Amino acid sequence: MAKRVTSNWFGLAAMIVLIVLGLALAGSIILQSASDRIIANHAERTAQAWAEYVGSQLGSVEAVADGAPLSAEQREFLQSVTRFGPVFRFKLFDNLGRLIIVSDDLAGDGPAAERSNDHNQNARSVLATGTPVTGVKSGVGNPNRPDIYAESYVPVMNAGRVVAISEVYVDQTQQAAETRSDFILFGLKIAGMTLLALAIPFAALITLARRIRRQNEVLRAEKERVQAAERAKAEFLANMSHELRTPLNAINGFSELLAEEAYGPLGNGEYKKFAKAINDSGQLLLELINDVLDISKIEAGNAALKEETFPIMPVIDACITMVRERATEGGVELVVDTATGTLPQLHADKMQIKQVVLNLLSNAVKFTPSGGRVTLKVWCGNDSGFVFQVADTGIGISADNIPKALARFQQVDGGLNRKHEGSGLGLPLAKSLVEMHDGSLDLQSELGVGTTVTVRLPAARAIRQAA
Repeated sequence: MAKRVTSNWFGLAAMIVLIVLGLALAGSIILQSASDRIIANHAERTAQAWAEYVGSQLGSVEAVADGAPLSAEQREFLQSVTRFGPVFRFKLFDNLGRLIIVSDDLAGDGPAAERSNDHNQNARSVLATGTPVTGVKSGVGNPNRPDIYAESYVPVMNAGRVVAISEVYVDQTQQAAETRSDFILFGLKIAGMTLLALAIPFAALITLARRIRRQNEVLRAEKERVQAAERAKAEFLANMSHELRTPLNAINGFSELLAEEAYGPLGNGEYKKFAKAINDSGQLLLELINDVLDISKIEAGNAALKEETFPIMPVIDACITMVRERATEGGVELVVDTATGTLPQLHADKMQIKQVVLNLLSNAVKFTPSGGRVTLKVWCGNDSGFVFQVADTGIGISADNIPKALARFQQVDGGLNRKHEGSGLGLPLAKSLVEMHDGSLDLQSELGVGTTVTVRLPAARAIRQAA
């Protein structure tokens, strides 16, 4: 158990670590993209300002773009603005996207004389849309480039027209360091808040888990104590039932001999009535003790099935015979309704099945007033299996009391002045015996209308004789 709990905590901790790492990775990607966008915007503004300044000071930019050679003054001016703030290099394209001027070769004719046919895709994109294009690049390892720089393609305007495209190289090393430093600080704050947000519920979960574990340990100890008490109770009842039956059998035997005057008349008729009353009470007590003993064996796990294959009708007939006299005395009609044709044999514990049917019939007769009827139906189907159903027109049970009627050592009429004798073990015992056979017992009842108890045994227990 401890290993499983530890494994669960390791799994939870690993999941939280993965979540944090995933958030950190996603955050770093987002922050990197955002910082690059800020750096690009800064470089683009710088390039735009440089292009506007050059366009206003160079003179006829359109003429230069058309291929006119640079004058000495223009060359000197362009060389002076090569270091315009963070700008360290530039190119000029004509309105067809062809390279005209490169700041690295202002002294000679350069590409201007050859009017290079290097059609730059970014330059042509700016010509088409009028929108600047900027990319941030790394110059690490290149002695002619700063660590971080941007290349911005911006339009050079004249009278509202794009007459040329300027590619401006802007050193962004310092700007990038400041921006990324701010973003790293911001990311650390977010990460800290995220960890704090995760740590608080995680700590609460740990506290709750410890509390639950302590409660489980208490409940487990209490469960073991209750189970031990239940076993002790079951063993005590089993032992006491066995010890009580020995003297009770003697009482029943001797009282029966007295009631039958086996060794001669008692001399007074009242003594015979007393002996009969003693025997009746002793038999009732013996039945109760037998029920307690059976329930105790089931609770203690000592009950076992002695299975055999047998015809069911002799068992049914024996049960009917045993309750018929009591039904007749109570004015209750007893009806047996079996399925047409021959019932298959039943593979089960014969004595336990007999006890189940007998308990159901006895209960039905007991709680059915004079003039009522108790019906026992028996059938067997390929899907339903063996079914025993006992229906009466007795006093019935309210829906709220049905669970109590099926519970052990409980009675629906639980007062000391209850009208019907018994331990309340008949139905619970029958239910337990049926469940030992992998069957089910269902009780349906309505107060003042009657009760129907249906017992179903698996179809596998029906043994059909070969033709």
